[in-house]
Amino acid sequence: MYIGLFYIDFVIIQQMDEALKIVFMSILLANGLILAIVTIHIFPIMVHFSLSLKSLVKNSLFFSLLYLPTSLLILVIN
Repeated sequence: MYIGLFYIDFVIIQQMDEALKIVFMSILLANGLILAIVTIHIFPIMVHFSLSLKSLVKNSLFFSLLYLPTSLLILVIN
């Protein structure tokens, strides 16, 4: 689902002016990276803790930023 949304956003961004294209492409890539890193940590947190969805995503983001080098390495390996 997210891949389709990112593709549609990418197509829309490609039709913009050069200055806007750089800004929006940076935002899109940053959001994609954050989503990928958060996705890595959601399942282990879900297994160990009984949390609401909001707390689950918040804690996953927290662990992703806390262990950023490890998270990036996992993304590169996968």
